[in-house]
Amino acid sequence: MTSENGTTPTVYTMRLDFDVRQVSTALRFNLLGNEGSDPTGVEPNGTPAMQPSGVAAGGYQLQNGDGINVVIFAYYDPTTTSAIAIKGLTLVALPAPYSADCPLPANEQLYLSPCDANYATCHINIWQPNGDPVSASAVSNPTSTTVQAFTTQQAFNPPQQSSLGSTQGDMNTTDSSMSTGDASNLTVSAPSGLWQIMGFLSVVVTSIKSVQTHRVYTFDPDLMVGGVLPPQPPLPSTSASH
Repeated sequence: MTSENGTTPTVYTMRLDFDVRQVSTALRFNLLGNEGSDPTGVEPNGTPAMQPSGVAAGGYQLQNGDGINVVIFAYYDPTTTSAIAIKGLTLVALPAPYSADCPLPANEQLYLSPCDANYATCHINIWQPNGDPVSASAVSNPTSTTVQAFTTQQAFNPPQQSSLGSTQGDMNTTDSSMSTGDASNLTVSAPSGLWQIMGFLSVVVTSIKSVQTHRVYTFDPDLMVGGVLPPQPPLPSTSASH
């Protein structure tokens, strides 16, 4: 399979890490390039895809047709925490034509998000615990830390009528705004563009004393699809005539 630009699509792993003991809301975000024996699955220890230089430096540059699968890692102390429930991951895309050469509204990006022209938001609310041992990464104090991984089979693309759907408590009912199956959780459908992606992860933590705590964790990377935006005509001169 090839994308609109004639290249073979790449599948990436979006890795999200948090510790229920942390005070901040900062979710550790990594976008990793898949490789090896299963380039279409979840590879939480893949090669970091952040661009170190060029027009997408400090962010991520993907291509039309690329896929993204999401994995979440929750770190906790089993002597104080008895359960962790991922209630939902919401992604919000802000089209970002930052350059003065691409002023709004005349040169507004056609796609509201990298994954859809009409939807700027995506909500994934069905998460299954995943016991794959390859998911556990090194931690600073392993004697008091346990790692639980979560994955989802929900796929955004294309979205249908929005629905609150179900959460982890009822795995037999799916959100009608999503499809399920072997497709990537997110598929890049935009031909080009630049977005700031804001992510919000809703979590419920249950202590060994059965006390529940509701938490939200956030992240906000930049994501470019394709190369630089197409050249724009020069702006009209504002200098006074003589």
